[in-house]
Amino acid sequence: MTVERVPGDDLLDRYGALQAEIRAAEFPRLIVVEVEDDGEKFKALRCPRCGALILDGELFAISPAEDWADNPDLDDVDFDHRRIWFSSGRPDLEETLYYSHGAEPGHAVRLPEGWTEDWA
Repeated sequence: MTVERVPGDDLLDRYGALQAEIRAAEFPRLIVVEVEDDGEKFKALRCPRCGALILDGELFAISPAEDWADNPDLDDVDFDHRRIWFSSGRPDLEETLYYSHGAEPGHAVRLPEGWTEDWA
């Protein structure tokens, strides 16, 4: 069976190609740093684009459906396992198109080298 192409098919083709390009984009990687505050040292992530530390709930995994799933908190276990947890009310969207630091619109970043994501 032959299906006639319509102009909208070209848009869908471009949309799929654009998603692939976004996934492959070389956004700057978050940087693992050691911070001292009131004499206490702890590990944190710094955004290479704005220079700010990533505070709890400020890093988002953006799905193709543009669901903004935040990371509730970063703790020592995350740094030990080099993994960031994201929380989403829609587990069917656990596919990341890109990561963003800051609330909409935010700015795109990548996880630190060797880090992975996980979902709660």
